Amino acid sequence: MTGSLPPEIGKLANLFHLDLRGTSVTGTIPPGIGSLSLYYLDLHETRITGSLPPELGSLGDLWYVDLKSTSITGTLPLPWCERPM
Repeated sequence: MTGSLPPEIGKLANLFHLDLRGTSVTGTIPPGIGSLSLYYLDLHETRITGSLPPELGSLGDLWYVDLKSTSITGTLPLPWCERPM
C-alpha cells in the first residue's frame, strides 16, 4: 500500500483493526481517526510523519498501538495512556 491516509478514513466507523506495518504509507494521521472503533493500530515501519492527533484520546477501545520506526512525534493523548492494562 502506498499513498497517504485520506481524511475520509473517519467515515469507516466500524473499522476495528488497522495494520499498515511495513507499508509505504506517507503523510500524517488524519484527525478523523478519532471517529473509528479501533482497538488495534499498527503503523510500525511506515513513512507516516507529524504529531499524534489529540483525537486518538477518544478511542475508548484502543488497546494496542505500535508506532516504532516512524517519524511520528508526540505522546499518546490522555486518557488512553492512563488506562490499566
